[in-house]
Order: sequence, then structure tokens, then C-alpha cells
Amino acid sequence: MATDRPSNLPMEGEVLREEDLLDPTEKLWVGQGDPKSMTPDGAVVKTIITPGTGWEKPFPPCEVAVRIQGKVSGEILFEEQCRRYMLGEEQLCRGMEIAIRDMRKGEVAKVSVKGHYLRGQAELLGTSVEEEPGVEFEVELLSWIVINDVFKEGGIMIKPIQTSLPTDKPTDLDMVYLRYRGREAKSDSFFESEGFGEGEGPVRVQVKRIRPRGLQVAVREMWKGCTFWVTLSHEYAFGPHGDSKRKVKGEAKVEYEVEIVDVRPIVDLTNDEGVLVEYLSKPGLEVRKPTEGCVCSATYSTAVEGDGPRAAREFESFTSREIEIGKFDLDITDGLERALQHMVKGQSALVHVTPAYAYGEEGRGGDVPPNKAIEYRVHLLDWKEAETKSMTAEEKVMFANKIKDAGNSFFNIGKFQRSYQRYSAAYQILEVPDSSESPETRQEGEAIKISCLLNMAACEIKRNNWKEAIAKCNAVLKVKSSHPKALFRRASAYIEVERFVEAEQDLEALKSMGNEDKAVQALSKKLKSLMREHDKGCVFKDIFH
Repeated sequence: MATDRPSNLPMEGEVLREEDLLDPTEKLWVGQGDPKSMTPDGAVVKTIITPGTGWEKPFPPCEVAVRIQGKVSGEILFEEQCRRYMLGEEQLCRGMEIAIRDMRKGEVAKVSVKGHYLRGQAELLGTSVEEEPGVEFEVELLSWIVINDVFKEGGIMIKPIQTSLPTDKPTDLDMVYLRYRGREAKSDSFFESEGFGEGEGPVRVQVKRIRPRGLQVAVREMWKGCTFWVTLSHEYAFGPHGDSKRKVKGEAKVEYEVEIVDVRPIVDLTNDEGVLVEYLSKPGLEVRKPTEGCVCSATYSTAVEGDGPRAAREFESFTSREIEIGKFDLDITDGLERALQHMVKGQSALVHVTPAYAYGEEGRGGDVPPNKAIEYRVHLLDWKEAETKSMTAEEKVMFANKIKDAGNSFFNIGKFQRSYQRYSAAYQILEVPDSSESPETRQEGEAIKISCLLNMAACEIKRNNWKEAIAKCNAVLKVKSSHPKALFRRASAYIEVERFVEAEQDLEALKSMGNEDKAVQALSKKLKSLMREHDKGCVFKDIFH
């Protein structure tokens, strides 16, 4: 093969002149017309007929589109105008794959293949490899598509069919609007199809809920406005046993066609995925949002979450309803209230609420079964602010007490999160002293603030948030150093975090004030038992140290 550098190319540091340019009729430096041995034994030889463009070459995993003509002893045995092959999957004979990996887009080459490098092409040739003296191919590399092998082990392969300008890829929490259909590899019939039927729109589904697992992983590699072909090995599809419902055999590869119509980011309002909001419209210039005590005017529909992408069942719809945030109203879920407090006037949203922030273990009559999630479609028409700044000191106290009473109602039925929110809101209303208030009003306000702090501590104890409960009790004891409820609740929390000395001090303080009721006695007994076990453990630890 000629490898000498063409004499008419400039040396390093020289300027390329117009007369130095190659004549298009001359051979190119890349070796046009010169045989190139692709293997050490010379069994695969490639000769460029027409050079390709660019410098990139196909490399597995990718799908190549080629035109191939095969000759044996000058006789044409087959010819394919445009055929697609996956490199790396033995769809071509070994010699052909070696040659194609060395080609550029648009390149036409003559490839001579002999011996065992023909293995895999015998069926196409209609003869056995052993009988074949050698095959001469004429190959044109039309194009290729790079395949995304997600984990680099062939389990999840993603091939682009139609792409758009890449944007941010969806996360587990995000909602995707997609069309998809799946089938066993090489099958002609689809075992499931969503969004491709006549009049069917795309399916809305959260990424983390997509099944099988391999399809979920693949969707996280996609973006809005694109269509992909996904191939999953059985490990990422339906496993060794298959899926009888979908009529997928065990250990079967499956293929999906997936179109991503839209991707919408999700806001997690509770940091535990309890209330997820998908905003359907932008806020515009409005920035103010409703708070505790505000009255919201909203339209919304409510549905029980179903088991499939189209299985949600609507059970309630309002063209307009007033919702007072902070009021004791069991028809309004905690999740809906939280969502409204994160919306602005004129905004719409889809809200997903888990059972803990909806109707919980009890459900709601015949509408919502126990432990079922709820989905809302909400439009906030308007809201009126509870303007505490314009209230008199007496009105603030009355307003705060009303919200605290709502908290008590929620606490009594075990809704500790919602009751905590009410106590916190009531406390904040009175947090800043009003210089115009009378001594009686100030005293009443301080009593409500202390009550709210104590009730917040009780909520934290119910939710096993011991350190937060201690902090709330400390705030009370800073104002009233011998408040019996604060001492008792702090002692209870101290015991749970094994601060036994501090717990004992609080209980002794209670006893010194004459507070030795059954609850104090029971807590003292529990503390002594735990301290004995702790001391015994320390003794054994010293023995075996």
C-alpha cells in the first residue's frame, strides 16, 4: 500500500497555495485505489473505489445502512441496495464487519474476504464457507446510527428513530407524556400499545412508575420531541419467567417504540414525594401566594389514582369553590391545601397526593378506598388575604385562637402534620408584639403562643421527632421556667434520645412542685428501668473491654 506523503502538500510552516491543491482526478492520500490488508494473514483486503466524507467511522454498538454486491469468481451471487445491520452482533461475516468499521460515510470500497472470515455469510451466498474460494464484495456505506448501550453490556439498547434538539432529560419524579408500544423481539404483533390508537392522546406517567424497569431507565435517557427504539434483554424486561398477561415468553428480548411528546418537571412540596405538583401554566408577573387564613376561590376535579396509565377514576368536580386555608375541613386534604399555597392567581396544576396527605387508612366513604392516592386538577381563580397587618391586637388574638382550635381538631383525630401547621401559623401571627395591645390582650396572646409551642411539641412527640420536641419545650421554659407540661414533654423526649440525667432532672423538678400524678409516676418508673439496663450494659462493656 502506498503510504508516502504526496509531494504537492506543503511542509510544516509553509502556506497552502491554490496551485498546491490536489487534482480531483488524482488518487487521494487516504489510499484510493490501493489495496489495504485489514488482517495479519491478508484474508481481508479493502480497496477504496470512492472515498467517503468526514473522519468518523462506525463502531459498535451502531446500526449501519449499506449497499452490498457479492461476487464469487466474477459471478454476482447477490445484491442489496440498502440493508441495515447491527455491528457487533454477527449479522455480517467477520471480514465484512472488519472492513465496514474502517469506512467513512459515503465511501465505496471493494472488499475481498477469504477463509473463516466469511463465517456468517454462507446462508446469504447459498453455499458453505469451506467450499468458498473467496468472495469479492462491493460495499457502499450509506449511513449509520449510533446506538446508546446504557450500561455497556447490551442489556438496554436505545436507537434514535426521530430526534430533536436535545433538552434536559427527565428525572424519576418528572411526568412524561409519551406514546409507546412493545413486542417480543422480531415479533409482528405488539403485546401492549398506549397512545397509538385512533383518537388516543399520549399517556401521562411519572418516570419512576414506568414498567418494566429497563423501559424506565431508557426513558431517562430520552428528551422531548424524540422517538426511540428500545431493545431490552430479559434481565431488564420480564425476567426468566416472562409475563403471561402480555404473552411474553421467559427469557425473551422485548422491543419498544417510544415517542416522548412532552416532559414536565415536578415539584416535591413535602420532600418525601407526598405532594407532587406539576404546573400546567406559568405564573406570569404574579408572585404572591396564599397563606394560612386566606380564602381561595378555585375550580378543581378529584380522582382516585388507578393501577394503569388511564385508570384514574374521577369522583368529585367543582366549577368554583371557596377553600379557607387553615380551617378544620376534612373534605379538603392536606395535599390540596399545600398545593394551593404554592400557586399564584390564575395558575393551573396537576397535584398527586399520597394517602398520608390525603384520606389515609380510613379513606373517604365510598369515594376513596383506604390507602389510595388522590390526583387533583386545580385552577386557582383568586384568593383573599387574611390581612393581619390591618387587624387590631384583639382581632389578631381572636384570629390566632381560631387557627389554634382548628389545630386541636386535627390533633384529636390523629392528623398531626396538619395540626402542627395550624399551631405554627397561629404562633407566627402573634410572634411580633403589638405596641397598641392592652395588658389583658398581651397576656391572652402569650398564653396562646405558649399553648401553640406545647402543642407543636406534642405533635413532634407523636411523630417521633424528639430533638424538635425538646427545642419547642425549651422555648416554653425560656419564658416560664417551671411550666409542668413543658417539663413533662421534654423529659419524655430526653428519655427517647437516652439523655437520662436531663430527664431525671425534669421529673425531679415536677415532683418538687407537687406534680406526682399517674403520668409522672409512670414516666419515672420507665426512666429508672432504662437507667438500670443502661448501667448493666456499661458494666458488661467494662468487663469485656
